[in-house]
Amino acid sequence: MSYSKRSDKFKKLMQIRKVLENEAEQFPEAMCDCATRLIYEEIPFITIMNGTFNGRPHVWAYDMEQKVHIDLTLDQFNPDFAPINILSTDDAIIMGYELGSLSEWGKLFENNFLSLKKEFSGKKTMGAVLKTLKRSTRSRFKFW
Repeated sequence: MSYSKRSDKFKKLMQIRKVLENEAEQFPEAMCDCATRLIYEEIPFITIMNGTFNGRPHVWAYDMEQKVHIDLTLDQFNPDFAPINILSTDDAIIMGYELGSLSEWGKLFENNFLSLKKEFSGKKTMGAVLKTLKRSTRSRFKFW
């Protein structure tokens, strides 16, 4: 299954982006981890990548089946970027993505995700999760 604009995967990405825009006041600023975790939960064959974008800490998704990088928050770095970015590895490198390792920075995102996951347990819909997230994102995801 590809990411054409009519595909189920692309529609799911549009849904995730819309929910984040409506529920998280600061979106897309400092929301890359949250957006990527939602992609990971909603789309099969996704892995979470961490590293930098043009020298700034960043997290994005990688579809292992389609071999593409997926980023719903790239416009936090420049409002001219598209709201949904699907890139080959070559294009990602040219744009300024660099893959990192699980550094202290990466552990910080992981710890925040685990903390949020406890709050979300029992909530069944993305909307319910994001209502809780809306209250907590200002303190949990302001890293830089």
